[in-house]
Amino acid sequence: MNLVDVDEAAISEIHRLFKEYRKIVNELIEYAHSHGITSFISLHRAKYRELRQRHPTLSSHYIFTACGYAASIYESFIELKKMGMCEKERPTFKEQAIWLHKQLFKLDVEGWKVSIAAHRGRWVTLRLLHGRYHDKFKDMKPGEARLVLRDDGSLYLNVVFRQTIVLPEINMDAKVIAVDINENIVVFGNNEFVERFETNEGIIRTRYFLKRRRIQSRIRGRGLRARLLEKYKGREQCRIKEIYYRAAKEIIGKAREVGATVIVMEDLDLHERDLGSRELIWKNTSMGL
Repeated sequence: MNLVDVDEAAISEIHRLFKEYRKIVNELIEYAHSHGITSFISLHRAKYRELRQRHPTLSSHYIFTACGYAASIYESFIELKKMGMCEKERPTFKEQAIWLHKQLFKLDVEGWKVSIAAHRGRWVTLRLLHGRYHDKFKDMKPGEARLVLRDDGSLYLNVVFRQTIVLPEINMDAKVIAVDINENIVVFGNNEFVERFETNEGIIRTRYFLKRRRIQSRIRGRGLRARLLEKYKGREQCRIKEIYYRAAKEIIGKAREVGATVIVMEDLDLHERDLGSRELIWKNTSMGL
């Protein structure tokens, strides 16, 4: 989700968090490299208390997630070095991103706001740009998140949502493919394989949302404004529908290839006559995000 706020003090505080967090993660990577540590537990045990003393105004959970980030980065670096896929002496954390523990942010999906823990126990509240697509997350439970600052200065909050589901009864002999639909990607597979299909749905919907908002604020003629809004609404729907028909085609093709007879998935707003195969049983259910 894209974040916006007109309060310069709030944005300044967020930028300060990014700068300090990246500095901490790189210090942890340097320590992990010099001591050959790839374990989060070992890195946390060695550096957590020291960093807490040196960054007393920062929530302890930032130090905790920074340890996890650094250990993960260094472990990946070691694996790449073993495979001969990396020539660098040591890794560097250049990304403008903060791993947010669930104690570090409060998400209000009804008011579409997020509050992020800042220095000295303060909280910074930012508004979330959203569309109707995001309404489905209101019934889901948020987990951890990543706060991302892009090169153009825009802020994004990537949240992991969880939902408890009850799967339909399935013949134990049937071969099943499960489909997980996320904001910008569809993941499908089973115990034998996992594949990804990039949709960029969240990005597309955000762009059209911003386009409609500009039309509403700049076009004064009611009739022209209504026609333009309807025009771009139709374009958005066509783009999304086309993307998911291509996703469905790829999933069905894979199901035929591996001999799957059951696909467990979310509702893609498709009709049975469009699927082209009566041999497949489509079960509409919610998969965890």
